[in-house]
Amino acid sequence: MNKDPAERNDNADQASLDSYNAAIEARSHQSGYYKHHNDVINTSNILMPQSRRCKTMFGFSLVLALAISRSGMAQFGRNLYTQGNFTSSSLVTWYSRSLVVTFFPLAATVMTFFGHSYQETYREGCKILGKTEFSVKNAIRKVFPLTTAAIAATYFNFYALSLTSATNVTAVTSTSAAFVYVMSLIWLREPFIIIRMLAVCMSITGVILIAYSEGFGSFEVIGILLAVASAICSAIYRVFTKRLIGQGSVIQASFFMCVLGLQTFLVYWIPTAALVATNVEIIEPATFPWTVFLLTGLAGFSFSILMCVGIAITYPIYMSMGPLLAIPINALIDTYIEKILFDMLKILGTLAISTGFLILTLPIPIIASFSLKLRLLIVNCLHI
Repeated sequence: MNKDPAERNDNADQASLDSYNAAIEARSHQSGYYKHHNDVINTSNILMPQSRRCKTMFGFSLVLALAISRSGMAQFGRNLYTQGNFTSSSLVTWYSRSLVVTFFPLAATVMTFFGHSYQETYREGCKILGKTEFSVKNAIRKVFPLTTAAIAATYFNFYALSLTSATNVTAVTSTSAAFVYVMSLIWLREPFIIIRMLAVCMSITGVILIAYSEGFGSFEVIGILLAVASAICSAIYRVFTKRLIGQGSVIQASFFMCVLGLQTFLVYWIPTAALVATNVEIIEPATFPWTVFLLTGLAGFSFSILMCVGIAITYPIYMSMGPLLAIPINALIDTYIEKILFDMLKILGTLAISTGFLILTLPIPIIASFSLKLRLLIVNCLHI
């Protein structure tokens, strides 16, 4: 017996809902993340608010904190270039990414107040690499490529801020969600959902509108292209980090970020030294903007910690809303403080990117449910 089109759509959507989680779970089992299930430190009971109301209120607080830290990173990063002759994008990249080396020591110290020793926390963190003991060879093989992707994303982000406004960079780098979805279709077996693909097209359209409003061939357009490069590198980092850590705990994620920060600190000062030695980038201690430089790194560090911890203790959708809220905050700062004018094309482009970002970061069940209702409506209309 042939099934009704609506029933076939329902079954297809139900299968698609499970495919992403199944792929991640399979990857996690292959990597041995759940071999020591009984030994895992349960941080959710320690950190997570117990009631739904507390969890929601805490989530909204984190959204605001994320938006402020993301806006601060963009605004301070922009001020590095506008308030002096600062040109060393590689230096601020190395500094801001190296700060995350302190994340795991901070997390381990917090865990001691809940009865877990440093040794227990260390063994839990090492499981992110598939073993209970740290291996330099394993860290280099698994983490160093991701460190390179993170460095590239941050470098392009700061370089873009030297050429265009913080609002443009924040909006365009939000298209990383679109690139994450496209890459997840390939490497994470995420289900194909038409609405999400339309959101990808919407994000690309928004970038084109912003670039057109700046005028093709201008320095601002180069900045927008660099922001797109940052979004692509960020997407590569996020997708392959997901493949590596699967459903890692907060302790494991903090250990991973600590390793990433340590590799950055030990290795990626070399490109900065080379660029300064060849006068590609110039550092003048007498006029160096120390205050803004330090604040830029601290804002980026705060954003990384809030994002990592927030995903574990509240609803993930709230963590997606933080970077989205940073776009209008930056727009207000650029309009009323920096006195930057936004034409209609740029406003429409920013709205298109924001809408696409919102759709792409909604949980799969919500999107699939809406997609199913939309298809049912179309099928019913065609049968009338």
